[in-house]
Amino acid sequence: MPPDNQLELRLFVGTTVAVRRLASNVEAPRLFRLDGVARLAIWPIDDDLHDALHRTYGTGDWLKNAVRLSTRDLEFGAKYSLGEKLAYLEAVATPETFHQAAAAWRNGVMCVQPTALNLKEDALQSQRPRKLWPLNVALTALGVSPVGRDDAIAASGLAHFASNAEILANAQQLSG
Repeated sequence: MPPDNQLELRLFVGTTVAVRRLASNVEAPRLFRLDGVARLAIWPIDDDLHDALHRTYGTGDWLKNAVRLSTRDLEFGAKYSLGEKLAYLEAVATPETFHQAAAAWRNGVMCVQPTALNLKEDALQSQRPRKLWPLNVALTALGVSPVGRDDAIAASGLAHFASNAEILANAQQLSG
């Protein structure tokens, strides 16, 4: 996902069990499968779905590090990842901005602290290797192994989608 491409993603990704557990808090969630090497499940979310989650388990305090997660989201990410793997990913790229943020949990423990990257505001961050960008770090924590020249975003299958709308229109929906 190069910075000059237009994209807007916001989703939870992980094992099918973990994503289903989290999504069970809202009515009729639409879950999808990534066709990458790790065969992960994804749940694209927007503010309405996030608000629905907060109506179920509360909001808590919002984090101050540019990741759109609250303290309750962090607690429930840990709860729903017990015995599984789960991550929150967000990315926005326009000509004016390039932002990535992520957090990840394995077996009930946060393994990637909420972290954000904004390349347009901090030129030094653009010098960091892509494998250290938040989405790649979180996907690697879920077990995605880059293949050849691909990064974890490409290896997971997520690179095929530039927006939640593309996921909703084109990704393989999980059954049952």
